[in-house]
Amino acid sequence: MSDRLDRLEKLVESNSKAIEAWANESVEFRNRMEATTSKVVDSIELLTQVIVRLDARQQDQENRINRLEQQ
Repeated sequence: MSDRLDRLEKLVESNSKAIEAWANESVEFRNRMEATTSKVVDSIELLTQVIVRLDARQQDQENRINRLEQQ
């Protein structure tokens, strides 16, 4: 009976270590994903600003062309 309990204790300890390792990996993965998501959001915000500026410049150029054509 003692051998069986020893084996079960080792099995439980092994499973416990595996669960702890998996939990740590999950936390690390989540942290990396949050950092990546933050970088993607920042990039999207910068691209949006560029697009808005380009659109404003294009509108300004079109307005200038229209004014010149009307003269």
